[in-house]
Amino acid sequence: MKVGRGVRVRGRSRAPGILLALLLAAVPAQAQDTTRAPSDTARVPADTTRRDTTRRDTTRRDTTARAPRRTLAKAEALPLDPPRAARAVNGLPPRALALDATELLARVPGTFRYDLGAVGGAHGISVQARSPDQAALTLDGVPFDDLLTGRPRYDLLPLPFLDTLRTQASGSPLGTPEAVRAALRPYDYARPLTTLRYRSGGFQSIGALHTQQRKVRFFGMPAFAQFTGGYFGRGADNLDVLPNNSAELRSERRLLGRVRYRRRGWGAEVTVLHNRRRIGAGGGVALEAGQPPAIAFTPRRTARYPDARRRLLRTDLAATLRLRDLTEGVAGAPPDSLSPPTAGVPFTATVYRTSQTHRYRNPDLAGTFGVDTTAAPPLTPGTFDADSLEAATARYGLRLATRLELRSEHFGRHALALKAHAWRDAFTGGNALPDDAARARLHLSARDSTRLAGLAAVLSAGLHTGPRQTYPSASVRLAAPALDGAVDLFAEAGLSGQSVSWVEAQGLGTPGIRLVEPLAGDRGPGSVLTAEAGARATLGPVRTQLTLFGERTSRRLYLRALDRAVVVRARVANGSSRRTGASLATRWRTEAERGFYATATGTAYLDESTPPFAPAAAPSVPQVHGRARLGARYAFFTDDLAVDAYAEGHLWSRMTGRTLHGPTGRLVHPPPGSPVLGPAGTLDLHAEAQIRTATLFFSYENALADTQVQRGVLGAPVYPLPARRFRFGVYWPIFN
Repeated sequence: MKVGRGVRVRGRSRAPGILLALLLAAVPAQAQDTTRAPSDTARVPADTTRRDTTRRDTTRRDTTARAPRRTLAKAEALPLDPPRAARAVNGLPPRALALDATELLARVPGTFRYDLGAVGGAHGISVQARSPDQAALTLDGVPFDDLLTGRPRYDLLPLPFLDTLRTQASGSPLGTPEAVRAALRPYDYARPLTTLRYRSGGFQSIGALHTQQRKVRFFGMPAFAQFTGGYFGRGADNLDVLPNNSAELRSERRLLGRVRYRRRGWGAEVTVLHNRRRIGAGGGVALEAGQPPAIAFTPRRTARYPDARRRLLRTDLAATLRLRDLTEGVAGAPPDSLSPPTAGVPFTATVYRTSQTHRYRNPDLAGTFGVDTTAAPPLTPGTFDADSLEAATARYGLRLATRLELRSEHFGRHALALKAHAWRDAFTGGNALPDDAARARLHLSARDSTRLAGLAAVLSAGLHTGPRQTYPSASVRLAAPALDGAVDLFAEAGLSGQSVSWVEAQGLGTPGIRLVEPLAGDRGPGSVLTAEAGARATLGPVRTQLTLFGERTSRRLYLRALDRAVVVRARVANGSSRRTGASLATRWRTEAERGFYATATGTAYLDESTPPFAPAAAPSVPQVHGRARLGARYAFFTDDLAVDAYAEGHLWSRMTGRTLHGPTGRLVHPPPGSPVLGPAGTLDLHAEAQIRTATLFFSYENALADTQVQRGVLGAPVYPLPARRFRFGVYWPIFN
């Protein structure tokens, strides 16, 4: 019989089977199957007897097995750039228009810049009318002054490779009234970086740097290694400043090399910086008695000592070791005890060596001093000429620093910085100093950041010793907010000394040619007491800071040019001099990325008293001077092009200024009867265009000079500023 749908199969229906299957599926899973046999109750119980006491095999495992691979993240590696306790100067040097570090420092309120006009010249800055040579300049914590003359070598700083400059008003570890701290950029990038920096405009300047960081492994220990190399070179005829190539920067070369090695617990670096330069050392525009300074702007002007040249070779080598403090506080210690820090950079040791060769040649020296060059033999036969001075010097130094954080229930929290710094200078060759000339310096300092009566306080103290002087230093700075944080009040006072350079202590020259007359007798300079107080206020987009300052200097040290501008005399004033003044700085929308913005700074000296027969400090700078900047920022092409165009002006009142001493590069008081300069000022027009990562610079400097508005400008006695000079530049960082 055939089977069909809905029909009986073999005479029986499928419905009962389907119904039975549905009933079985509906039975709960927990229901006990009573059809199954009961569990076996004769099951053997667990063995409760004692475990086998046979000892485990303790033989040493196979030493061929690999240990776990150690790793190190970049954030865990010890940083080699500890924080610098000072105030930052706005502007990163490689990205700035500045050709010299003094151009950046001139933006600090209370600072006046002596502009000599020449590219590569010995420009200087005066902070609150102090001597330009009393600032302590350091590069990565190592002194960067001239070994022979003592002046800060702003002109030798590798500007294209520097991090932000910082200034310190008092409490300098080297015991000076102010300090300028420079540091190389850390370049802590994962990818290799190449930077190019070019400038032109009557001169040529180029700087290039390449750096890369790699993760390395020595003896199974992970670490980060960084390799950095840089080159900088420039040259300029400076004919728009002085004729006859008397201010020519014939050549300037700068080489930088740095190797860094960082691990979790320590890090080390070795840095070498080499400088080589040749520059004209003329004495400015030659003015006869009674001639007006306007002669300096005429085409018929002539230069004094047009054939004078100054040459320098210098190499700075430094090795630094930094250790991380891994100590932890003692558990269960009494609450009054002081616990050491648990992290940071507690110890730094730097060993350095600086070698320098300074050579000055002036064919007019023989006639000036009445020396017969045809008959006068050199001091060392076959080495020197009668019209040349040379001094080869070397410095060996050691710098130790540690940072401690102390906590106490009764005394609060203290962040201590302890430093010890010593070096020795030695005369190694030449005819400008005695053969056995040598000197040593020692600086000990302590700095504490804490809170006193609810005020943020920074305290410092130090002891400093050197040739002909030993003096203490101290400073205190207090700061507190007021008016619900709208105003910040601050006050600072400091005690420091005046450093004596080699040429001031021993003079410079041969028995027949004496270019620097040293200090007479054993009496050295005295102390410097400074004080300032002020307030910072923020009102919407406007920020204003007012500072009142004063200074009292006992036995002030100074250099003064004689009638023959090539000779200067070092002297110490009898008695004390006092000076007071005020500075005001205002900013409007300086952080805005779009639209207009403005800045202005001004300084005025209110009163000064000077001992008899000593040159006053205030007339060497203008009684009133200031800077102002008005600009606008815009973006185009979906922010691919950002433009910052601004005009910057600099005004100052009458002053005697400071003149350049060609043999040493020092800025000294001009001879008695020198003409008074000013009032005067400059107007510069600038534009900066950033195209993605590259930045282009365009400048039109001293735009009003040599026009009906202004005949010309003298930034220092008999050194005119270039008129209407156009400059172009580019800065381009490239990540490989």
